[in-house]
Amino acid sequence: MATAITVSRRRTNAIRFLIPLVVLLFIVARLQMRLDYLSSAYSFYGWVLARVTETKFLKPVVTTPKEVTDESAFFDEVNRSLDTKAGMFGKTFSELSETQQWHMVLVEMKLPTRARFETLARQGKLALPMGAIEWTEETIGGHLGSLILGFRTAVADLLWLKVDGYWHQGRMEMMLPIMYSVVRLDPHFIDAWAIGAWHLAYNAPVTVNTMEDKRAFIDKAVVFLQDGIKRNPHHYQLYFELGFNIYYVKLEDYKNAAYYIEQACRYQHPKVVDRMLLHAYEKGGEYEKALDGWRRYLADIDPASLVAPRFILQLQAEIAQRDGREDEAFRLWQELYNRFPGTNDQADIEITKIKARRAEAAGKYDEAIALWQSLIDKVYPTVYDEAQANIARLNVLKMRGGAQTGKG
Repeated sequence: MATAITVSRRRTNAIRFLIPLVVLLFIVARLQMRLDYLSSAYSFYGWVLARVTETKFLKPVVTTPKEVTDESAFFDEVNRSLDTKAGMFGKTFSELSETQQWHMVLVEMKLPTRARFETLARQGKLALPMGAIEWTEETIGGHLGSLILGFRTAVADLLWLKVDGYWHQGRMEMMLPIMYSVVRLDPHFIDAWAIGAWHLAYNAPVTVNTMEDKRAFIDKAVVFLQDGIKRNPHHYQLYFELGFNIYYVKLEDYKNAAYYIEQACRYQHPKVVDRMLLHAYEKGGEYEKALDGWRRYLADIDPASLVAPRFILQLQAEIAQRDGREDEAFRLWQELYNRFPGTNDQADIEITKIKARRAEAAGKYDEAIALWQSLIDKVYPTVYDEAQANIARLNVLKMRGGAQTGKG
């Protein structure tokens, strides 16, 4: 009897122990399922953002026919579905806020999309940009142990120190491969993308001699930044680096500069980004767009700006001059020169050029020559060749016996 009671008590105690254990295991299993789901959703979200960014906001360096692959076909299907859902808000998926995009992805992942996504990912048919690692790269494989232990960012930081060291030693050939490894180890290391692109576009070209080789490095910088943008599509800096430091400064391609700086302005950014966009508009000949932008900048972004009134007046003068309203342009250039003395060489140049043209039209060649010569004497490099050419032309007119009225 006592033995039976003891056995019964043991069974009872075992059951009391097993029930919490089963409950705990159930909770852990549910949590694991939730973690697996969120992990898949996060990877899916990153992949969608990268493809949307690539498709809608990244211009190809070289235009090639689109190759239809399992990934592109799957993306087209997903993109149509997401755009349809976003249509309830009167927008496309790319126009939604980050929060709206994330919730929409969570809904999409509850459909058969998840199974298709995970199958293609396991088959290696998807490029997963948000933290994905290309394990086959030799430069990364050596750090596999650290990656497994979760020290990927730390390894990236240490490698970045080596990049900096090689740069100061002038060892570009050693620096570039490690630079690529750094951003693959830590794809959200924004400064590594930005500085790496700078090295490719500005420092690497000085190590080669031909223009073709120099341009090849600049093209690599473009591709490098586009890769960074795909991995960090909601950050302004890499769009701005591509638009300003590459297209605006290095390539003087103001149309593409404006395009990418516009993309930078879609996200939280400092005021300098707005100003550089307006300069890109102006350099690209889009004077009206630049003028409207400076007026909005002064009204909504920086009412205390000291430079906006100057650029507004300058653009008004440029528009008048472009449209052949020379008298109005001359008045505006004069106003600009008087209101902002010492800050606008362009006003002095344009005033002098208009005076020179008027002197020539009146047959006062010596006066016109003196005006063009004054631009050379003031060392305005942007008009040096133009001034030399006009002086030579006017001297020919004089030699042919053109009217000479001296000081007039």
